[in-house]
Amino acid sequence: MSLYSENDKERKNTPVFKMRTRYFPKALREVTKVCVANNVRYNPDKEPADINWARGKSADQLGSLDRHITEREVDGKVFEAIDPAIAAKVGFDRVYVMAEAAWRALAQLELDIEATEAKAPEQSVLGSPEFRGAAMGLASPKSLDESVLDAMAKVAASPSAGLFSGPKQCPSCGSHGGSHRANCGL
Repeated sequence: MSLYSENDKERKNTPVFKMRTRYFPKALREVTKVCVANNVRYNPDKEPADINWARGKSADQLGSLDRHITEREVDGKVFEAIDPAIAAKVGFDRVYVMAEAAWRALAQLELDIEATEAKAPEQSVLGSPEFRGAAMGLASPKSLDESVLDAMAKVAASPSAGLFSGPKQCPSCGSHGGSHRANCGL
């Protein structure tokens, strides 16, 4: 699968290069340093800049993300020192803790995207009955009729536009129906 869409409009409206160079060039430089340092750590047979994600060697993306954020926020840690042997190979001796956190967030996002794209292309995850049912807290959405899920999704998205037409919210006090309307002058 290509990184870029076959759809011309979607492809032109996904300016990856501009995002990298105009939004976060310094932050992404620091995330790249995390990649290089960890490449030496986990792939010692490779050149430092020949970065390869050793996916099976450290797979707790969200746990590590949490740890790095906690180190930054609770401990006030800005930098993580690199092992001197690794530093000698890469030319820098520390990385930003938040660059490590960003790497973990990006790694989890990549895994989530891969899992989503591995599904059949005609399936839209957000529009699937399974997703809509799960989003509404249903244990077994596959057993529900498609039209029932559509109706429930409409109600969940906008209760006043769905199947139910209960009391409207009071524009003055925010309450729903009842005797408060006399107090608000409605």
